[in-house]
Amino acid sequence: MNCIHCQSGIARQIGETRYETRYFCTACRRNFEIPKPQPPEIRNNRFFCFDHQNKADALIGALSGRYEHFQPQALDEAPVLFTLSDSDVSGRVNQMRVLQRTGCNRFFVYPHAARPSLINDLYPAWEYVTAQFVVNDYHAEVLRAYGYNKPLACTGWYLCGLRPFHPRERAYNVLFAPIHPRNAPQDRDANARTFERLYPLALKKKIHLTVRYVGDLDANGLTEMPGVTYVNGGMNKSERRMESIDAADVVVGHQTFAWLAVARGTPTVMFAEDMPTHFRRIDQSYCDVKSWKKVLPLFRYPLDILNESDTMALLNRAVQSDDEISDWRRRMIGDAFDSERFTGALESFL
Repeated sequence: MNCIHCQSGIARQIGETRYETRYFCTACRRNFEIPKPQPPEIRNNRFFCFDHQNKADALIGALSGRYEHFQPQALDEAPVLFTLSDSDVSGRVNQMRVLQRTGCNRFFVYPHAARPSLINDLYPAWEYVTAQFVVNDYHAEVLRAYGYNKPLACTGWYLCGLRPFHPRERAYNVLFAPIHPRNAPQDRDANARTFERLYPLALKKKIHLTVRYVGDLDANGLTEMPGVTYVNGGMNKSERRMESIDAADVVVGHQTFAWLAVARGTPTVMFAEDMPTHFRRIDQSYCDVKSWKKVLPLFRYPLDILNESDTMALLNRAVQSDDEISDWRRRMIGDAFDSERFTGALESFL
């Protein structure tokens, strides 16, 4: 090694640290250090997000003024300060481990759907999750009820803009959104039973029925029938989806689509509220969450088409007043997204 002082080539190594190697020059009798090459530093304003169906748009937007939304071609391309993910189980954990190996050590979970997340009732939270974001304290209550043990932070309702309930003169334009296909027989059965409640009303022209479905109609457990309008919709959040919700006299749906309708102030009836949340195993079979009976009363919607005999009367009640669902909306939809609250909560964990 050449001495940086006298340029002689008789310097010898006397020690090293993670950041440098130390030498002693036997010619000029002086010490010097040579820096070691270092891995790229984690940029303190860079984050990565697994943006499931554009549901994290509001979260990303809130962070954009302070942090760089990094979208690499490969997960190991460069380190990030923190990661947002809609899931912390199965294959997603493998992806987050790649980010962890590049230096990321803060992992935040946001809800995969509008309903409080129940996935960790079956599968334990990933040990490296920093915290999970939830809509409000009532959503947090659901997670705590089944034993979720990671920190929880509230954001407000972020999936769409909020509108007050807007009553309709009559329940004529009915928008039915079946459960999107997951190949679960109970989902297809619930879709078919709900359609059977609505179709006779369409045949009698008491309602105009539009079915907004995802994927193949058959995979939804439905068959195309005369006198019904069918629209093949997408899974991603879009203005078109919001427009269809806003234009309906009443929405009949399950989970996220129906929750969006309530948030938009559109009269809403849900279906299969009593059906346990279920997830697909590796062997393609399905299993129910373990704490269903404990958590269901915390978020069950009051108006369920499969639990009432007079469908037309139910639809009319739904469009005329929000008396039966106002408390549910207060708890499950709550206040609008607060970007400052969200970013402040996130930064408290950094």
